Amino acid sequence: MKMMLAWSPASGRPARFLKPNSAQASLRLAAVQQLAQSAGLPQLREFVIGSHLVLCAHSDTEVVLLSLKHHRQLSYITHQ
Repeated sequence: MKMMLAWSPASGRPARFLKPNSAQASLRLAAVQQLAQSAGLPQLREFVIGSHLVLCAHSDTEVVLLSLKHHRQLSYITHQ
């Protein structure tokens, strides 16, 4: 994954939770967007690695891992 992200920071898929359908999902989205903005990396992507999803924020030249979750978890756990 490291080599792939170094070569193409925008690879992966758009994060699925970017279109929240509940108040709780909206709060989670706001928290993640705040993390990404505080890192100066406004774009969010997800990568599937085996049975896990990796949430990353990126720009054209930099990628930061924000969170990791097992596919059975309902949401990402983020720490600030």
